[in-house]
Amino acid sequence: MADALREQVRNCVARHSGLAIEKIAPESRLLHDLGIDGDDAADLLIDYSKAFTVDMTDFSFDQFFMGESHVFNFWKFWQRGEDHLLPLTVEDLYRSALQKKFVYDKR
Repeated sequence: MADALREQVRNCVARHSGLAIEKIAPESRLLHDLGIDGDDAADLLIDYSKAFTVDMTDFSFDQFFMGESHVFNFWKFWQRGEDHLLPLTVEDLYRSALQKKFVYDKR
């Protein structure tokens, strides 16, 4: 059951990233490795939360993603880079899907 859920989460990420599922590992970071950001990240997380009935109440988008591109976001990105954003992995999504609530271990 757990392996099936993990694959379903990977499939969800694959659909939203446009990448083949073989390129998506549990440790893949949505922004840093897969390039998912802005509206694409929001769409993925909305679909994910509905598909896996995950309560995203404690999720703070701007801790993990830049948001849609505009002058202010470009300025923040070039000043600080994406390293100031927390890495959200496929495995993080899987663990949250298991618990039906967004959980994040800041490592």
